[in-house]
Amino acid sequence: MVAINLPLPKVLNYGQPVNQSAPLNRGLSLWLLAQPQRIGGIRFLDLCGNYHGAFTNGPTWSGSLGRPGGRASLLFVRSASHYLNFGAIDCNVEFSWAAWIYLNSTGLAQNIFGNFNSGGSNVDYSIRMETDNKFSHIQGGSGFMKSTSTLSGSTWYHLGVVRSGAAGAWTILHYINGVQDRSTGTAFNPDATATNTSLGRTGDFNGNYLDGYVDDVRFYHGRALTASDFAALYNASRTGYQQELNWLRRPWLNAPAAGTAGNPYYYRHLAGAA
Repeated sequence: MVAINLPLPKVLNYGQPVNQSAPLNRGLSLWLLAQPQRIGGIRFLDLCGNYHGAFTNGPTWSGSLGRPGGRASLLFVRSASHYLNFGAIDCNVEFSWAAWIYLNSTGLAQNIFGNFNSGGSNVDYSIRMETDNKFSHIQGGSGFMKSTSTLSGSTWYHLGVVRSGAAGAWTILHYINGVQDRSTGTAFNPDATATNTSLGRTGDFNGNYLDGYVDDVRFYHGRALTASDFAALYNASRTGYQQELNWLRRPWLNAPAAGTAGNPYYYRHLAGAA
């Protein structure tokens, strides 16, 4: 008899999920990634351990509509005012943001991620969809700095925004599917007032809710990703983050159930066994 050594399933080491030495993780302060659990259900926690967020009005999980390279996503229904509130994530310096977005509605103003106050001001950063189906960023008293390309409904896009520079001389870069779409300069500075940050709407502003699916949200405080970084990030997200997450090899059937003393944090590899 010839023994056949099959590759072991890869499971995420949720006790220390983020590989801090990976180049794409330097400066990463928030990473929301849908992870199917071994015993059912899905978690959407900040893998960095900083901002888990509070579900409001019941965003729901979809195990049937995963982004490229993923198996699940979080559904935001505009009419139900779904959002996640993270508390104050202030950022008056350089930053980078990325997420996979799938729009169920187009032609609407839809806030994706940012930190307005309830009156729609005091903005450090705000990423949203515009009525012309372009995505934009606003800070301080600036106008909406929009992408060149328009987005279609019922399609997954990997979107990114980078703010680089310093006070009075900022550059805003838009990325779509790993490729730079536009560069815009602005002298408007981000607001210094502490306000809440939300996903599915902008901060405490009660309006223009998102209508669609979201996964793999990343926020870098103090780091402006380069064009090559975004290309690498796009490719890594589609192939299961082989270097960016800490994966463990363990026989799947022999692993203790999630939530037990022997194994509180084992999750399936999004791309399956390798």
